[in-house]
This record gives sequence, structure tokens and C-alpha cells, in this order.
Amino acid sequence: MARIAFFVDAEYGHLAATFEIAGYLKDQGHQIAYFATTAAEAMIREQGFDFVPILTSLRGGRFAPRLESLLELNAEGSPALLTPASLCAALISDEALDAVVDSFQPDLFITLSLFCTEGVILKYRYLKPVVLLRSHCVSLRRRTAARHIVAARTQFLSPQGTRQLLEMLNQAGPDVRDASGVAELVLRMPELVVLPEGFANIPGDSEQDGVFYVGGWTARSKHWSTHPLIERLDPSRKLIYCSLGSQYYPDGESITLFQSLIDVVAEKEDWEAVISIGRLDPEQLQRRSASVHLVPWAPQLAVLARSAAMISHGGSGTVAQCILSGVPVVIFPVNRDNFDCADLVVRRGLGLRGNLKEASPSAIRYLLDTVLGKDSFRTRAAEVAEKFRRLGPEPALRIIEAALNAGADQA
Repeated sequence: MARIAFFVDAEYGHLAATFEIAGYLKDQGHQIAYFATTAAEAMIREQGFDFVPILTSLRGGRFAPRLESLLELNAEGSPALLTPASLCAALISDEALDAVVDSFQPDLFITLSLFCTEGVILKYRYLKPVVLLRSHCVSLRRRTAARHIVAARTQFLSPQGTRQLLEMLNQAGPDVRDASGVAELVLRMPELVVLPEGFANIPGDSEQDGVFYVGGWTARSKHWSTHPLIERLDPSRKLIYCSLGSQYYPDGESITLFQSLIDVVAEKEDWEAVISIGRLDPEQLQRRSASVHLVPWAPQLAVLARSAAMISHGGSGTVAQCILSGVPVVIFPVNRDNFDCADLVVRRGLGLRGNLKEASPSAIRYLLDTVLGKDSFRTRAAEVAEKFRRLGPEPALRIIEAALNAGADQA
């Protein structure tokens, strides 16, 4: 069987999007390894996959290489930090990465569409096929989205780094002269969208464009159904779950949202709430009811299995899990694809959208009373969930096998 390497960052939401398909590939007999920064090691090993550390020569290797944090680190001006430039430069010429690849000898790389630039580098540097995995909502067609992502990545490269990238690609075969040419190479890699076509499809994108909607699953990841938090919940109460995601950083607006929810739950005798507050000090909140559970982290799938509704930032992975759990969602978008996801949720009748700047108790009360009071939200979630599950993993596995076979034919 084949050796498949997942190239990922350390954000939980990004990792979680890959665990399902990685598990199915492992069941097929393939050898799976995650190439990631050390911050991701515990989460990867917890799911039973092999972990291979990369980019350890960079001082920022302990950070998740997501764009916002990279930009902040880049502002410090240190070439030793994990910036967009140093990340791409490392993939282009890092001898340590060569040693890792030579040791594992992958037959195929799988990475997120967010890292399509890195996917192009991996494909043409090591002459191995690459499959992209998209779990986030976008409002742009694939070609336009690829151009935006590649431009954002490459604009930080030095002139020398840009020359190295183009020389490496041209030596591998493609005639590429600029970032738009790199973006065109992204379109040569199949993109698996782990969202239902009826929820997040972009008009005009199709299999002819290399875009494959392959549904979604939550049966494989560790669910933590026996977590102590789950045992403390009262099954006779309506559970409201609130989380602003793995990339959440406490600020005044989020604190207002949490406190408003606490105040509303205190008014409702038959409600209970789990609020994942991340790094926030719980002393900054006034807990007015024993029915409110403040936790730094929650076992999301297990909590959703008990929930009547969720308040979310609108991360695509979280919204997908709400749909699969049949749970209506109220979205307070924070950044990036959150706004696209919120619009889709409202358009599909799966929930409502709030405004983080207006998260008063009255606003929270109205939004939750509405999604809990109308059966149509839960009914619609169940309908979309059925579309989610209908295909199962077979289409995704078939496309990955095709990529493996094509790579073997070219070897």
C-alpha cells in the first residue's frame, strides 16, 4: 500500500478536518504520517497517527503557521521566525525537510487548500502528487481563490526567494514566470471539499475544474463521550453550547457575548450552558447560575450530541459538525470565512446571524428563542446532514487512489 503524508499546521480546526479521511485511508492499509510543527504533535498522536516534526530549525516552528500569526511575527523583523517568507523558503530549499521526505518516502501529499502554495512546492520539488482538502467556506471560484492565496503567500518572499521558487518550478517542468502562474499550477491538483454540495457549492465550480464535493463525516475522530464535563450535564435541560473556535483570543466583545449568555441562561429554569472560554480568565465573568459551565476547552462533538443550539464564530468545521449533529447554530462572525459561512447558514435555513458588537442579553435571548422555537431550523439541519452523510468516504478515497495511480504511472 501507499505512504501518504499530511502537511498541516497546528490549528485544531484545520487538523480535525483531516482526521476523518486519514482514518479511512489508514483502514485501507495505507501508511499515514503527519508532517507538522511540534505544536500539533499531541493532537495528532491522540488520534493514533504517526507524527513527523518539520521546520524545527525555525524559531517559530512551535507556532501554528496561519496567516494572521505569521503576519504578526513577520512585523518583528526576525528572519529566524516562522513567517510566510521563511515557510515558503524552507519548503523550497530546506535540507532538513529533504531528510524527512527521504526517510518517509511519501507516494502522495495531502494538504489543506489554505496551503495550496505549499502544495505546489511539495508537488514539484519532490515530484509527488498532491491532493488538496478544503473544509472552509469561500465565496470565490477556485481560480480566483487560488490567486488570492498564492499572492498572499508569495508577496513576502525576497527577490532571491521568488527566483528560487520560479527556478525550482521551471526545472521541474512547468513554465512559470510569476505568482499567477503558480496559481494556475494549483488548479492541476484535485480539491476535495468536505462540505455538502448543497451547502457550500460555488456556482461554476465543478469536477471539470478539479473540485469534488465529497460530503463529511464525524464518526472517526475521538469524541470524548466519557469526558467529565459530559457527566456533569443535566439531560432534562436544554443545553446551549458556545465556542468562538480554536483561534479565539479574549477581547471586550467576546467577554460581552459570554456574559450576556450567562445572564440569559440564569433567567431560564430549563436551560444549561457550556461556554468554552479559551484563554480567558473565568474571574472576568460573573457566573449567575450553577447551570453555566465555563471551560477552557470542550469536547465539541460530545457536547453537540447533547445540545439544543450552539453559538459559534462560524468556523466551517464547527458549522459542519453542527449540521451533522442536527443542531441549529447562531453565528457571530469574527474574521475570514466566518462571514461567508454565516451567510450560507442563514440562506440554507440552518440558523441565524448575530453581530458581536451588539451581543446584549436581549439580542442573545431573541436569537436563541427563535432557533429553539422553530422546528424548521432543526429539520433543515437534518436534511442537510443526510446530504452530508449520503456519499460516505468512497468518493474521496476513489479520487485519492486515482491521484496515487497517476503518480505511480509518472514515476
